[in-house]
Amino acid sequence: MKYLCNPVNINYRYQFNMDPRLHGQMQICREAADPSMICFHGRYYIFASMTLGVWVSDDLTHWENHRLPRELPLYDYAPDVRVMGDWVYFCASRREENCDRYRTKDILNGPYEKIEGSFPFWDPNLFIDDDGRVYFYWGCSNITPIWGVELDPQTMHPIGEKRVLVEGHPFEIGYERVGADNSQLPASEAEIPQEAGHPGGSGAGTSQTAHPGHVLQKALYRRGVDGQA
Repeated sequence: MKYLCNPVNINYRYQFNMDPRLHGQMQICREAADPSMICFHGRYYIFASMTLGVWVSDDLTHWENHRLPRELPLYDYAPDVRVMGDWVYFCASRREENCDRYRTKDILNGPYEKIEGSFPFWDPNLFIDDDGRVYFYWGCSNITPIWGVELDPQTMHPIGEKRVLVEGHPFEIGYERVGADNSQLPASEAEIPQEAGHPGGSGAGTSQTAHPGHVLQKALYRRGVDGQA
């Protein structure tokens, strides 16, 4: 068995911004955050924020970047990409507008079929259970929770109402506070929900969320795991 781990040697883009949070000081920001990796027809694909393309590999070691079709929301953050049957489903984040989905059977060449979105979200995560049911999770805030809802696998629209799954408790849980020693308030954002089912179709699963210490000041990230029996 072969084990592979970070760092992955890939090229990435930069942004040069006059950051209003730092009184207009120039900030050089490395992009390629929020990666989403899939295996599709024996090849590996990494999608990341603001890269305008996808990295492709046959062995998880050597990667080549390919430009993605223009009709995709390539300038929206935190893309989520999942394989469902013969299709690859793609979406990304917008707070104020409904987020569309796109699906294709050929990642590099398309065509991509657009599925009209019905609500906005940020930091999406699509989960296909062993029984074929489809669930969708999202959230990136220190005020609002991590949400979840079941989707119709044909239309990709919600079945029923969204539910609150994970809420912040910074006064009780130390890692939900910011700062190097977890002593500062307000709370850090709960973001990047990742769902995993347990093998064997038991119906149990886990939800993992991230809590950044403070992205602008501290290179800190903490993880929390919630279980569902």
